Amino acid sequence: RYLGPVARRMGTIDVAPTADCYGKDIPIKTQLASTCSKHGWTVEYAHVPEQRGWLGTVTYGLNSKIQAFSPGAKKKATTNAAEELMQSLQPLLAKVAATPSVTFEQFMTETFKGQIVPSSPQNWKKFWSFSPTVVGIDCEGTNRTTGYPHLVQVASPNMIILEVPQSDVKISSELAHCLAEHTLLKAICDPCGVDREHLQQQGGNSGGFPVSGEGIVDVEPFLNRLYFGDAPATPRGLRLAAQLVLGRKLTKSAEVHSFTTAPRPQQLSDIAPSSQLYAAADAWLTLLIFNKLQEQQGPLS
Repeated sequence: RYLGPVARRMGTIDVAPTADCYGKDIPIKTQLASTCSKHGWTVEYAHVPEQRGWLGTVTYGLNSKIQAFSPGAKKKATTNAAEELMQSLQPLLAKVAATPSVTFEQFMTETFKGQIVPSSPQNWKKFWSFSPTVVGIDCEGTNRTTGYPHLVQVASPNMIILEVPQSDVKISSELAHCLAEHTLLKAICDPCGVDREHLQQQGGNSGGFPVSGEGIVDVEPFLNRLYFGDAPATPRGLRLAAQLVLGRKLTKSAEVHSFTTAPRPQQLSDIAPSSQLYAAADAWLTLLIFNKLQEQQGPLS
């Protein structure tokens, strides 16, 4: 690709993708930015001084981009480039729209053939018997401001453990050991650091979950770096990450338990089986996305 010696990165604009975004009074650059944000893509405009114009680039996947150049001053040239980019994106948008969607739970049933079990000393012993080298970790209910998560999920290829932290002992010693184990690579999807902060607080004297370190990989910045060269972007979340990396369009079923509004569970049986499956899918997806990104990049340096 050619971006010229001087490039000014514009990034994406976080605009809610409503029908009004495509009205005639909405600037085309805003329409394009909204479309890209909706799908987890990025749009950039770079000055090409020797050609006296601007180059617009939409990146929509690994080594996948559409470009449009327009001569002239910045405002007019970038507007023209955005119009051409929007037109060029129509076949891709139609393909995405035609892709069938599945719920997180359906995807989980389709792709995970191991066991989903409650946290217990016996199940953790079995978990370690498979000698996992990398796990996906997720939490539910961490956006609450009062205390520990509702649920912690740890996913390996053979087993997913679900633990409901308790107010008296917080997380179990077995989970604390897993979180602190420096030889176990832990994949998370936590660009704001909320899950890490909560888990670190719950680790107590067992060491907890380190905020950063060689044993932790956040798939959000990993994805952004590999696919988009660290272009500015709002957090995508697992749904868009799965669409970008795994090519799967996922939706949340209406029956799923709301971990942010429902009473805090005291035990795993307080959470409906469908919600347990949904929560397990979050950790499993995190692991799958990490494994695919690592495969695409090669061994982590």
